[in-house]
Amino acid sequence: MEEERPQKKKGAFWRPIIAALCVDLLQMGVNLLNFIPVIGMIIAVSINFLVSVFALLGFYTYFKIRGVNFGIPRKLLGFGGGVAIEIMPIPLLSALPGWTIAVALAAGKEK
Repeated sequence: MEEERPQKKKGAFWRPIIAALCVDLLQMGVNLLNFIPVIGMIIAVSINFLVSVFALLGFYTYFKIRGVNFGIPRKLLGFGGGVAIEIMPIPLLSALPGWTIAVALAAGKEK
């Protein structure tokens, strides 16, 4: 018996990319706190880490529900590379659009 795959809806390609753009914009805004010495940097790193963890869990779950297999090295490196940019607690590195890149690569491979 064949396993049914979820049907691909018309806007399904753009939804995760738009969500990833929102997450990246949120992290860029939080990175403005880095200009406040010590306290701002601690707060920015903490908030960015929490946002990244929730985004990772959300996007990973979304793509697994959509049937994307991350066992293939190319997909794992594409998604994992963008995630690594965001998870690392280097202050201005998380301002890069790592989520958008990672999700666009995963969504593009899904399409």
